[in-house]
Amino acid sequence: MKIVIEGPPIAKKRHKCACRGRHAIAYDPQVGGEMETVKRQMLMAWHQAWESGDSKIVRKASNLTKAQSFDVTYTFLFPINKSDTLGQKNAKLWGFQSHNVKPDKDNLEKLYSDCGKGIFWSDDCQITIGASKKYYSENPRTEIEIMVKEDLKLGPNAESVFLVFGPERLKEFLYDIHASFLWIHPEHIDDLLPMSEEPDKEQHFHTLAKLLTNFSAKYCNDLKKIQKIKIEDSNEQEVVQAIEEGKFNI
Repeated sequence: MKIVIEGPPIAKKRHKCACRGRHAIAYDPQVGGEMETVKRQMLMAWHQAWESGDSKIVRKASNLTKAQSFDVTYTFLFPINKSDTLGQKNAKLWGFQSHNVKPDKDNLEKLYSDCGKGIFWSDDCQITIGASKKYYSENPRTEIEIMVKEDLKLGPNAESVFLVFGPERLKEFLYDIHASFLWIHPEHIDDLLPMSEEPDKEQHFHTLAKLLTNFSAKYCNDLKKIQKIKIEDSNEQEVVQAIEEGKFNI
């Protein structure tokens, strides 16, 4: 959902202090003033989305009401100084000169994120992905693109596997497999069979026994938990094909 707040972008100001009787208080000088104006425009845009009659816009607005996390992009377009020469003006409009002066984008983001509270999100901590850009324009405004940040969703059983193995634990598990066993070619097991005359057979048995017991002790409990989880194999062929095509290397 995209909304546009007309007028020069506004940055968040620091709280001020005042005395009420014998007590010192901190207050936000923009509440009820500049912030109220921005909130009013946001609320108007929100109502217009619902009343637009455009099914796509209404669907986006509906999805925002159910979202728990948001991806928000701010584009701040600042006015050009009236005292600028024609050359300076055009340099800014073409992007030859960046808006590399105050206000900084963090304070700009903060004001508009605070204003969106209670309209788009319950708290601006729900904005988990964000970006902002500053430009010059003959039509100063703030453009806000709000999207739902979808959480990664697996089937409940597949997700359960990764609740057992965190990222670092899984990397450790795979590293141990590589370090402990990948140097052993499956055909080397034939050297341990009775008909083999491998001279270091006892040493090989001892080494393998040690590797297997250490590996089992380290991962036995985790693997037992995973063993109880049943994963649907309806797309097993797709996984095999992806591995064969090199899309997923193991």
